[in-house]
Amino acid sequence: MNLGRLLELNGEFCLDRANRKFVSRFKALERAAAAGNRPLEKMTLDEMNRLWDEIKGPAREGVATGPAASEGVQTAARRQGKRQPEQK
Repeated sequence: MNLGRLLELNGEFCLDRANRKFVSRFKALERAAAAGNRPLEKMTLDEMNRLWDEIKGPAREGVATGPAASEGVQTAARRQGKRQPEQK
């Protein structure tokens, strides 16, 4: 949250986006479980975690770390019309 404040990001916007991403992934988890004829209620936690990682995997490909990671945050700031912090 402190980084969000530093970058002057809208906390409500960021939380809403994170919530929508979670709901989307959870629905995909439910669909994948149903497609495998294995309802979530019958799955072990390990099975659900493996399935969750599979679902999350494609969305995480190419995720940058280090200086490139902050570029994504700066892109979000631009979308909101916020100023970007100066690079050091």
